Amino acid sequence: MSPIKLFYSFAEEDERFVKRLRAHLKLFQTQGLIEGWNFRQLSPGVEWDAETRRQLEEADLILLLVSANFFNSSYIETVEMKRALERHESGDAVVVPVILSHCQWKKSRLGDLQALPESGNPISSRRWTNWDEAFDNVAAGVADMVERFPKRDAPISSEATSGAPSTLGTGFYGREADLERIGEAFAEDGCRAVVVHGRPGVGKSRIAAEYSAACGRPTYWATAGTDLELTLSGMASVLGLDTTSDNSAEVALQVKNRLNNSTDETLIHRGRQRVGPGTLLGRCLRATYKEVSVHHPCG
Repeated sequence: MSPIKLFYSFAEEDERFVKRLRAHLKLFQTQGLIEGWNFRQLSPGVEWDAETRRQLEEADLILLLVSANFFNSSYIETVEMKRALERHESGDAVVVPVILSHCQWKKSRLGDLQALPESGNPISSRRWTNWDEAFDNVAAGVADMVERFPKRDAPISSEATSGAPSTLGTGFYGREADLERIGEAFAEDGCRAVVVHGRPGVGKSRIAAEYSAACGRPTYWATAGTDLELTLSGMASVLGLDTTSDNSAEVALQVKNRLNNSTDETLIHRGRQRVGPGTLLGRCLRATYKEVSVHHPCG
């Protein structure tokens, strides 16, 4: 198994905290479980901004070392934290705030994320006997997350998908529970489709694609819309059905029958709104589909 890549984002004024944290994580690095990077590791002559962005893009686990100094850095705010949260929301990485000292972090964009140490008690607070106790709590939390990351060398093929995200199998961690719930939904009697719903940016499409590729199901993608006939008729061509008819209702019926009668094909109907039994999709595929709600892995 390849090591999980860590990215440390912190303000220069807080470097002493970083050194202590790296010391507590050194055991996991020696064991080949993780490899960390921070801007102090930049080589002479390297263009620092480009290299920092590259390391941020390749990271699996991004630790944001939070303090007033952290929020006072414009580069952290506009580059590192911004991109880290984008990757977190898409499911490409996991972001964890590590609270160094008292600040108003809960009122920031990090407020919805699960932080370390436990309960978001700052490293420097009186909650801890000393810094080592606090950093040991952080190290235990990191170790737990690393254990729950899927095997890095597990192959995932995207050949069975049509219209799915193009980054299958790369940097997708911490969503095992969502994948399991999709599998459980398909295992129920009569289920021929699963509707994946959740807030915008939560990673619905990526989760659905990863599940489909991992289990090898032929998968067809439709964008959720208000007109069910147009949504379904738009899938006819990828299902290999007759699309010469000008009657969208007739074409939609063909698609519906194909999905309802197939045992090895998956419809991923994606969109921002939850799809319930009272909607058009519900009336069309009643008793043949299940709903799965997904959320951020650390928020």
